[in-house]
Amino acid sequence: DPTNVNKGGNDAWGDAAREGHSGVLELLNDYSTFASREAVIPWIDSYSEGGVETRDDQLGVGGWFRATFDTTKYAIILAALTCDTRAVEELVSSGTDPNLKMTTWYDSTPIQWASSLGCVDTVKTLTKLGADPFEKNAAGNNAFDDAIREGHQKTLNY
Repeated sequence: DPTNVNKGGNDAWGDAAREGHSGVLELLNDYSTFASREAVIPWIDSYSEGGVETRDDQLGVGGWFRATFDTTKYAIILAALTCDTRAVEELVSSGTDPNLKMTTWYDSTPIQWASSLGCVDTVKTLTKLGADPFEKNAAGNNAFDDAIREGHQKTLNY
């Protein structure tokens, strides 16, 4: 919920304004006008930016993840961070929660991982499937924060 106030006393609008992220402010204003998840889907589809903007130094994250974490329990996280949109769709259609919290890594969600890795199409798909881009992890970050931190402008623009 973008209206939740964080420890700094700001909601999502306050954070975006403080950091000078006019694109995020526009996105929050647009997103908040929708009454339901179904109503937001045409708006999501209207964004033409897509693809992957993963940096070269991020390309090995899938191997690190496979070696470090339970890929059965966190299959949707692995799919999200490797920009495997088709696998994300299949997992959610099979009953996997698109907001699954990775309890072994700051309660991060699939959309936060996809945003961190610049997986624009995966972020769009996760949003359509019910993922909450405003959900904060244990470190206090949401998908927007992750895209900003990692410098993924296309992901942030979406």
